[in-house]
Amino acid sequence: MARDDDDDAAALALASGLVVDPGPPAVYVRRCGEGGRCELRLAVRVGSALETEAERGFAHYLEHAAFQATTRYGAGEIVEWLRALGSAYGPDVNASTGVHETVYRLAVALPAGGGAAAEAALREAVGVLREWLHGSRVAAADVDAERGVILQEARNKRGAAQRLRDRYFRRVFADAGGCDLYARRVPIGDVAVVAAATPEALRAFYGRWYTPARAAVVVVGDLGGLDVDRVAAVARAVCVPEAADAQPPSDGAAAPRWRPLVAPPAPVAVVLGDADVHETTVSLECLEPLAPAPASRRHRPAEVCSTLGYLGLAPSFGILVSRSTKVARGDSYKGVSSDAGRPTRAGSTGTRSRARSTAPSSTGSWTRTRGATTRRS
Repeated sequence: MARDDDDDAAALALASGLVVDPGPPAVYVRRCGEGGRCELRLAVRVGSALETEAERGFAHYLEHAAFQATTRYGAGEIVEWLRALGSAYGPDVNASTGVHETVYRLAVALPAGGGAAAEAALREAVGVLREWLHGSRVAAADVDAERGVILQEARNKRGAAQRLRDRYFRRVFADAGGCDLYARRVPIGDVAVVAAATPEALRAFYGRWYTPARAAVVVVGDLGGLDVDRVAAVARAVCVPEAADAQPPSDGAAAPRWRPLVAPPAPVAVVLGDADVHETTVSLECLEPLAPAPASRRHRPAEVCSTLGYLGLAPSFGILVSRSTKVARGDSYKGVSSDAGRPTRAGSTGTRSRARSTAPSSTGSWTRTRGATTRRS
């Protein structure tokens, strides 16, 4: 990061009240909002990108197994403890796995007043994050309990959207972008690998990649009256691994080296169809490095100009879709109007999606999709 960006990041942290401890693991704390709700995250740089062919789906499998049992919590006890605090599994407690990261989410209410009760609740909540980072049990019972859940999740994804996505990824990332692993390393993995996964193999993957240097702990929201520096100190103290937690890499393997995703020398046109898809979609996407920039005046003009450019393109897409649909159906289709919203980032693939317009078969509703708002008429 350039020095100017360092200055911007420091200014942003100062202005927003963000407290940063570089760790490892890194700790980020910010007080914001009221109402007693405190949001916690454990972000680990472990995703499907780190898997070998024999481990496809392991990062996602470990995410599931983490909710079964740990060194401190028996089967189902984490969820039961969180329910006792008023947190519900799903909206308040969840996790997701991407190509490059796994993120565990936890929301709790800290007692007001900033006293011993608030700190004790914080320690317990951060302790759950610590268990996911250092103490997942990954026993045979845990693996067997989640295997069917994951296989059913994979079956549920076998639809038209999945088929189109697979073909799109092969065309854009493998053929044009020169990085076939983006097309093949989807987080859900390979069903044959998942069906045959053993506790020993999963524990080896866990011990190899779940390390403090790859992790960050985030605490934001109503901190129950606790000082942000105190919260950062507690989070840091709780998440530092004990000697018993230290797991050396099982085989000394280094992270897989991916070929860099390159921008195609010329625009790539991808035309996809499926018998189960009954709408026409036209989209324009630009592949570019995902380089996070702080929200500052220096970066705002470029972002505004980019957004305005795609705002101008979206209505043209609407006209194009309207005409093509009318010709294809031979009817008096009314057409669509479209305008792009703020560009959205797909961090797992390092892409930005800019403008998109859809001509649907139904009428009278609104849908927001990947940075564009499209009216169905």
